[in-house]
Amino acid sequence: MSAHGAGSAGESGRTPGARAIGEALRQAGLGAWAGCAERLWAFHGLLKAGDAELNLTRLRSFGAMVEGHYIDSLLPLLHCELQGTVMDLGSGGGFPGVPLAIARPDVRWVLVEGRRKRTDFLEQVAMSLRLSNVQVVPRKLNPRDCVPVDAMVARAVAPALDLLQRAERSVRAGGVAVLWKGPDCEAEVAEVAGSGVGFELERSVAYRLPVSGAERRLLVYRRTSAAAVESAESPAGAVFIESMDNARWKHWRELLTGRGQRKAGESLAAGGRLCAELLEEDPGVVLGVLLRARGRAVSPPSSVPLFELAPALFDVLDEAGTGGPIAWVRAPERPSWSGEVQPLSLLVATQQPENVGALVRSAEALGADEVVLLAGAASAFHPRALRASSNAAFRVPIVQGPHMTALDAGVGEVWALDPQGMPLDGLELPARLGLLVGREGQGVAEAPASVRRVAIPMAGRAESLNAAVAGAIAMFEVMRRRRRS
Repeated sequence: MSAHGAGSAGESGRTPGARAIGEALRQAGLGAWAGCAERLWAFHGLLKAGDAELNLTRLRSFGAMVEGHYIDSLLPLLHCELQGTVMDLGSGGGFPGVPLAIARPDVRWVLVEGRRKRTDFLEQVAMSLRLSNVQVVPRKLNPRDCVPVDAMVARAVAPALDLLQRAERSVRAGGVAVLWKGPDCEAEVAEVAGSGVGFELERSVAYRLPVSGAERRLLVYRRTSAAAVESAESPAGAVFIESMDNARWKHWRELLTGRGQRKAGESLAAGGRLCAELLEEDPGVVLGVLLRARGRAVSPPSSVPLFELAPALFDVLDEAGTGGPIAWVRAPERPSWSGEVQPLSLLVATQQPENVGALVRSAEALGADEVVLLAGAASAFHPRALRASSNAAFRVPIVQGPHMTALDAGVGEVWALDPQGMPLDGLELPARLGLLVGREGQGVAEAPASVRRVAIPMAGRAESLNAAVAGAIAMFEVMRRRRRS
C-alpha cells in the first residue's frame, strides 16, 4: 500500500494525509515540527504496509496512530533537550526513534531492537525515508553491553529499573535517560531510587494526549557517573553492524579506494599487530576499532569506539584476510614538498599501493630523510599501502610533490632508476640526492632529460626489477657507500 493511500478517516474527522498530521502537530503545541508532516506521512504508509506481517502496532485508525505514535513520540521535545547521539532502546516499530529522527536531523539516532524482522523493517524505513542520521543496531541490549551514546530514550517497553540497568554502560556521565511511562509509575520510581543504579531522577513530567486525554508521565533521569567497563572475551562495548546499508560501513568501504581515502583523509589498518601498534604508539590517530563478529578480542583505550561487524561485512574490509582487528585511522596531512632534495629524498611515482607501502617501509629502514609522493602516485595511507609499510607511513616524513615532468627546476640532483641508465655503483654520490622510482610499466619515461638515469647492475635474463625492490636496493647502496666514506 502506498504512503498516500494508507489509513482511513480518523476519529478527528480529518482525511488521512500529511496535511492532517501537520494540523494535529500544531494543535498539540508541536507547530515547530509541523514541517515534518510529509515524512511522517510517508512513515505512516510504511508502518501500515508492514503491520500486517510484523504486528508493529496495536493502533489501527489514522487518528489513533497520529496521536498515540507520532505526537506522543514528539511531545517530550517540549520538556527535555536531546543532542549528540541518542539511543532508542527497544525501538520496535520505530517509536519513539523514527519520529524523533525525522524531527531532529541534527541528532544521531541509534535504534536498538532485538527482533530481526523488526530491525529489517527499521533498516527499510531509514533507507526509504533517507534518514542518514539513523543507525539500526540489531541486538537485545543487556547490562554488560555498551553502545556509547549521550542519551537514551525508551517508550513503554520494560520497567524503569530494567531499562536503566541495560543502558548504564552506554550513557555517558552527565547524559540523560528519558522514559515514557503511564500515570501510575510511582512504584517503578521508588524501585530505581533504592537500587543503586547510576541514574538520578531529575524531573517527572505529567501530560495528556491532546485528543483522547490519555495520561502520560515522562521520567527524565541524569547519568551520575560513568560505569566501569570490564574487559571481556566478547566485545561487549561494541556497536554491532550487520547491514550493508549502514552508513558507517559504506564509509569504510569507500576507504578501500584511493579516491575515498584521499577525500576523507582516513584509512584502515588491518591486522592484530598493526592495530595494537597504533593503539600503543599513536592512539590519537585511531578513530575506532573494527572487529569481526565472534572474532579476536581487543581492549583499546576506553576513548576509542568499538564496532563489531557481521562476518560478511568485515571480510569485505579485510582485503588481506587478516581476521582483524582493523584500526580505522585518521591519515596525517601531507605538506607540500619544498622542492629541494635532502641528503636522501625518495621520489615515488608508483601507482600500486603495495609498492608505495613497501618503499615507505624501506625508506624508514635505510635512512631516507623524506618520501616525496609525486602527482599520480598511490597514497601511502591507502589500506594496502599501510599494511605493506607496517605503519611506517605514520613515522616517516611524507610530503606531496609535483608531477614527474616538473623535476627539472632547482630541486638538486635527481637520479631516476632506469634499466637503460648508467650503472649505479660506478657513480660518485652527491651530498644531496633524490632517488626517483617510476611508474609500473612506464618507468621514468616522463622524467625530464636533466634527470640522470641510473641502473642497478643485474645478472641473468631479467630485464627489470619490481619498483619497490629496485628502490630498496638503490637506497641500500647509498647508505652503504656513505657509511664507508
